[in-house]
Amino acid sequence: MLTFVAAQPAAALVDCDALKRLVSLVQEDQFQSATTVEGATFCQTSKDPSGVAVFHCGWGYDYRSPGAEAAFSDLLFNVEACWPSVTATPQRAPVNHPDSFDQRLYDLNRAQISVSLKDKARLAETYVFIAVQRVAKQN
Repeated sequence: MLTFVAAQPAAALVDCDALKRLVSLVQEDQFQSATTVEGATFCQTSKDPSGVAVFHCGWGYDYRSPGAEAAFSDLLFNVEACWPSVTATPQRAPVNHPDSFDQRLYDLNRAQISVSLKDKARLAETYVFIAVQRVAKQN
């Protein structure tokens, strides 16, 4: 089991060493469904539409709580501190619900990290997500 450290209860912080271990596991296709991130509400593996495995975790918060926004900002900061030469690409893709959605994509060598903030009004919850997936080696 791979364990990650959350700085505060329910804070969506994953430190640089943990991020690099997770990316390495994904790049080498070595992560397992038992891989977890300490403090996450959930972690799971799924497949994207092309069949590529994606590892993702989420942290649940009260709807639009300041803690969710702070956790999102902290997670973005940690990813950018870990890979300072990589620039985030904001995503403006439409979502399948009217709630708010903010996402940043980071393209690394043979992996992509997605960090997102999603409001779920019907559930009265806000989530911070991190997803890591393997991508073909870039030339």
